[in-house]
Amino acid sequence: MASVPVAAGPVTVHPDRVHEIHGHLTADKRQYYVNESAQMTVFTGRSERTTGFNPGDIGYIQRNLSQYIKNIGDTDLVFPQIFKSDSCLNRSPSNWLIHIPAAVVSAHFNVSAQEIADFPKKIPDPVPS
Repeated sequence: MASVPVAAGPVTVHPDRVHEIHGHLTADKRQYYVNESAQMTVFTGRSERTTGFNPGDIGYIQRNLSQYIKNIGDTDLVFPQIFKSDSCLNRSPSNWLIHIPAAVVSAHFNVSAQEIADFPKKIPDPVPS
């Protein structure tokens, strides 16, 4: 029998790019690596664990653990992310910072008001590694 509810969405990471460090608050995450090799680093408290994945592999990340995924192949890495939940609530540094008053971010991170205004207003695309 199929598990319900389910939330899912595709992820594409270009070669030599990293999907932003983030975590999911609503459910554990499963991902199926469709076509390329990747490395996923998961942060577990005071340590981190990096695991390699190839096409056909399945990745699993427990809810609330932070992770990032690096495409180590030569073509776009494509994988669906799947959650046993009716929604996917993402926790990322970019998303967190844009919801804190600009004066607080400026004081604690020593960045200007203009730099804060330029922060992405959505989860950024994968960045160069």
